[in-house]
Amino acid sequence: MYEKGKRIRLHRKFKKNWLWTEKRVFSNAEAWIDIILTVNFMDGVAKIRNQKYICKRGEALLTLDEWAEGWRWHRSKVRRFLDKLKDAGMISVEHDASKLRIRVLNYDKMQANPEAGTDAMYEFDGFINVYEKIMDNWIWEKHRKFSRAEAWLYLLLKATLYEWCKLSLRLAYSRNRSR
Repeated sequence: MYEKGKRIRLHRKFKKNWLWTEKRVFSNAEAWIDIILTVNFMDGVAKIRNQKYICKRGEALLTLDEWAEGWRWHRSKVRRFLDKLKDAGMISVEHDASKLRIRVLNYDKMQANPEAGTDAMYEFDGFINVYEKIMDNWIWEKHRKFSRAEAWLYLLLKATLYEWCKLSLRLAYSRNRSR
């Protein structure tokens, strides 16, 4: 399902970007991306109500209220959404009275190798700079149909598809030359 080279990188600092912090009700897709951005990339400790808990790589420890507040959803909608993700085999959920432990299943397969280096991060930062210039343009404000986060994700996916097409064309060209 998660083949090498068929993914995009989304830096965690995007959660602090004005595109992500824009006041809005999250879509299901944005909530899923938020979960992926929130889970730990390495083992650590989470603190909830002055109590410390071990939180492993691929897990997040938050209260139901914190998820609901972040997505601007009602608590029952958060519960139903998490149940859907659980039924789809995307997450596992452990909960008690004070916290939810969400574990993204196949997290390691989704993520690039942590020892892979930082070249991709520099590429990502360059992409962010170009994107922010586009978003600051007055045309964006005049013709806006999507939330800024949706537009950002669209452009990121479009750029990934463009790179994939360039690679496919190069492969097709090299195959034709070798005949």
